[in-house]
Amino acid sequence: MQLPILRKFGRGLCLLVCVGLCATGCQSFNGSSSDNLTSVNITNKPAADVTSAIQTAFTKHGFTGGQTGAGQFTYERPGSEADNLAYGNYMFHQQVTVRVVVTLDQTDASSMLLACNAWLVVAEGDMTAQDTHKVGQLEKHPYEQLLQEVKTQLGK
Repeated sequence: MQLPILRKFGRGLCLLVCVGLCATGCQSFNGSSSDNLTSVNITNKPAADVTSAIQTAFTKHGFTGGQTGAGQFTYERPGSEADNLAYGNYMFHQQVTVRVVVTLDQTDASSMLLACNAWLVVAEGDMTAQDTHKVGQLEKHPYEQLLQEVKTQLGK
């Protein structure tokens, strides 16, 4: 038994939900997002030392890449087996790549904000199949650890 209101509004409501899901379900890669996944404050350190510590920490954890702009660094590494199971496609051999964009912004004369965002990129480089998934707040722990490692390295 269908309720009369569902018969009257069911198709329109279903269409509205589908359009909403399509519009918000997939996020494209945008490295300049103002809402960071995680961040740490760095104080009383020269930018050159911070840049070196960033490179060291990310390289140590299997990332490749480096500085891609003023105060911006982009690093990538192959996704884990769990990433590939969750997002990849074995049938079409679509692997997952983890992409992290790190930003370094001077907040005042003696401190900088070191922040990052991360994406899981499926089928990177395939113009017809590439898809990106922004890493959410519930999955930020490994990236917090990376930034803390940079900060700890600078404290030595």
